[in-house]
Amino acid sequence: MKYSVQLALDDIGAYYSNSEVVNMFYISAYFTEDKSICGHIFLGLFPNSEEIFSALHILHKHQLAEFTPGMMFTVSTSIQSQTRDLLKEQKKEKIILTIAVGLVNYLLTSDEGCPRCLNHATSVLKHASIDAELVKASIGLPGRVAMRLATENGLDETLSFCDSILCILGRSVGESHEATLDLQYDLSALLARKGQHAEAIAVLQSLHETHSKYSGKDEAVLILVTEAKKLYDLSKYEEALQLYRAIFGERKVSETTNKIVLLAWRSYAFLLRDLGEHSEAIQVLKEVIQHGTENSKFGASEILFMKSSIAHVHVKQKEYEEALELFREVFLEMKDYLGENHPDTRSAKLDIGVVLDKNGNCEEASEIFKSLVNPAPQTYN
Repeated sequence: MKYSVQLALDDIGAYYSNSEVVNMFYISAYFTEDKSICGHIFLGLFPNSEEIFSALHILHKHQLAEFTPGMMFTVSTSIQSQTRDLLKEQKKEKIILTIAVGLVNYLLTSDEGCPRCLNHATSVLKHASIDAELVKASIGLPGRVAMRLATENGLDETLSFCDSILCILGRSVGESHEATLDLQYDLSALLARKGQHAEAIAVLQSLHETHSKYSGKDEAVLILVTEAKKLYDLSKYEEALQLYRAIFGERKVSETTNKIVLLAWRSYAFLLRDLGEHSEAIQVLKEVIQHGTENSKFGASEILFMKSSIAHVHVKQKEYEEALELFREVFLEMKDYLGENHPDTRSAKLDIGVVLDKNGNCEEASEIFKSLVNPAPQTYN
């Protein structure tokens, strides 16, 4: 049978100049078995649908493929298997898988993908993950497919795909390879999205034990910090605390290059505040302000909000002098930035009055409260 496949391909090569017809057939050998194949998955190989349809007619004529409704086709499982063996014997497997991986990339950047196409993409990646060179060339691609798969096909199928690819990568390139680490991080995000926070934390902790400074792609990081924030907003403080700490690992605020993570540090500080860990909360917020200012990660209003938050923590600790100093600083900066009668500026002024009152400076506090009831008119140039 393998011989008849080769004869059919030789015949196609003899009569048709377009080599992409043969490549299309070869690539199909690495798609999911017993599943219809959408013609549009090959739009990265052919310029238009008409040429894809013509190629399908050629394959059908040579009994290598069968048409199914809707510009789809199938290649029998036995022909797929024989074709893969043929490519291995001819040492063409890596070449064809390289083209196939390129098609997967195209699929992710186009609007042509569908759940069926994504299933075939996962099959291609399982075959490609066996080869170390192909793994290196496609770092990050399994994770991108997984994120798209989670949206189109659901989390259960996606998690199963991640587990199977990680097993293959563990054998082909090892657990410390960048491709393996990258997908592990994506897996932790997907587990968190499914609500399996303990499992997500376990994956992150395992990742940090071997590579303490590793950080994932923006999409995965955003999912993780969003899930941590959800737990915090639901007052599930201990779960949120564990997830935040698993996300950060051994990294420090000063090592953060991603604003998403820097904002997560800020939320973490607020969580510490709500847990009564006031000193640590203040320290983290100070580091976030310093790092965010030095690297232009925050605007003026965000910085002032965090300074005000630190002052409020000082109030909780009855450290009124420290709180007063910060509230006055915030008020003056807001006055210059927003104007004296802006609601945020007036709120900062009220904070000063409240702290003065708590600290026994009732007369000065009273003057501030009166000025807020009867504000001076705003003048404009």
